[in-house]
Amino acid sequence: MAWPELIGYFDRILAGNRSVAAMTRLAALLTAATVMLPLHFSKVEHRFCLGVLRYLPQFLAFLQAEPTPRQRYPLQQATGEILPAIAAVALASGADGVAIRPWLDRWLRPGPPLPVSGNDLQAALALRPGPTVGALLTELAIAQAEGHILDRDSAIAYSRRWLAPS
Repeated sequence: MAWPELIGYFDRILAGNRSVAAMTRLAALLTAATVMLPLHFSKVEHRFCLGVLRYLPQFLAFLQAEPTPRQRYPLQQATGEILPAIAAVALASGADGVAIRPWLDRWLRPGPPLPVSGNDLQAALALRPGPTVGALLTELAIAQAEGHILDRDSAIAYSRRWLAPS
């Protein structure tokens, strides 16, 4: 499996003179983040390896389960920039490249942004700023990934249904 689009990602310098590729190789060798403490890595490098170690088990489990967009969304949001590194460590651990491909394809081509903002939702639905708007934006992102949201009007309609008392 090759993803030439990821060459720039892995060549990128993470901190000091160490690349993302070098830190990914280190993360693959680690069994716990505490092993890094006496090695005097930067906070950025430590956080990077910790993220790979933290999310790798969940990623490997998802590769076996074929999760829905709703199930996948929290992991995709949590992993953000380190997803390709997690995928590389998963491949090195023997994971199926065919199962990894959709994850990397979504990371490389995340799709269109939401057709509405928090301000749009507040204005259209008479909402006050707060956690409800944030939760609604998350729900809209998942609904868009599931194919329920295509444009501003469908996003507002979906939001009305989501906010309606059940």
